[in-house]
Amino acid sequence: MKVMRLFRLMKLFFIINLLVICSVKGDEVPFIFNYTESAEPGETIGLQGYGFGEKSKIWYALLNNEGTEVKPSKELMALTQSDIYIAVQIPEAEQTGVYAIWVVNNDVWSSPVFINKARVKTAEFDEVMPGCRFRVFGSNMKIGDFNTMARLVDKFGVSYNVTMKSIDDNIAELTTPENLKVGESYKLYVNNGAGGEMGESVFEESLFVREKKDDLLRLEVPWGGDFDFAKNVYNVKTDKRLQLKAMGDGVTNDQKAIQKAIDMAASQGGGVVYLPAGSYKIEYESGCGILMQSRVVLRGARKRKDDYKVWIWQTFFN
Repeated sequence: MKVMRLFRLMKLFFIINLLVICSVKGDEVPFIFNYTESAEPGETIGLQGYGFGEKSKIWYALLNNEGTEVKPSKELMALTQSDIYIAVQIPEAEQTGVYAIWVVNNDVWSSPVFINKARVKTAEFDEVMPGCRFRVFGSNMKIGDFNTMARLVDKFGVSYNVTMKSIDDNIAELTTPENLKVGESYKLYVNNGAGGEMGESVFEESLFVREKKDDLLRLEVPWGGDFDFAKNVYNVKTDKRLQLKAMGDGVTNDQKAIQKAIDMAASQGGGVVYLPAGSYKIEYESGCGILMQSRVVLRGARKRKDDYKVWIWQTFFN
């Protein structure tokens, strides 16, 4: 009898749990975890998730440029539908903009997702300087004729406007304001101009502001100013600190003169070994012609006045 009673209790427990599971399944909140990020009027978008049900409804709304909240305005007919995937078409007569999409299952609404909303996926640098120019990469950086905008927000919620120029749909160039506080981290918010406040998104990572310094090597990176040894320049033809000077006439072997200049710069904590315009013959019997040292840069004359990145390697020959 005890065994039968235990069996009945276990059976009852199983049935109750099954009913609970079925009840939860029936009232499950639809959740969209992946969707088409960009779409023009008349194009089809896909929604992936769970809890959609077999006969769910899809609602959408075009975000205006003034509102701070959005409400469903029109129902869309599903082209393809299952419990985990739905395909719908944006009406051809709709305006270009940011679209909010909901899935409704048995009067239970999902949270909205936003099609065409600007999104930063990665930044060129994780550290910036006041007045620094850098790029961000993502999606929907520019749509239609809307004016893009961006801002940095500190830990107190204070906003600093950022100059934003969209290069294309996936890349934007930003310039930070000069009044950022050194040593602080900021969150980046971007908006392609469509959808007002609801069309704004935040970059997941923070940007740290470092001290602004002269970029003597013109590396065009925020940490370029850390290479302060660039102030120490050795002209291989004229510097009085060099006992052996290079000729740069294409005839004289300048290997030893250049190497000694590199070694001297390294012994003084680093520097730039500068080669004026000319042809520098590098001749050697074994090993390598030029052995570079840590914190030493070998730089050649510019081909043009506005060209800062012509290095001397291309003028070497044996």
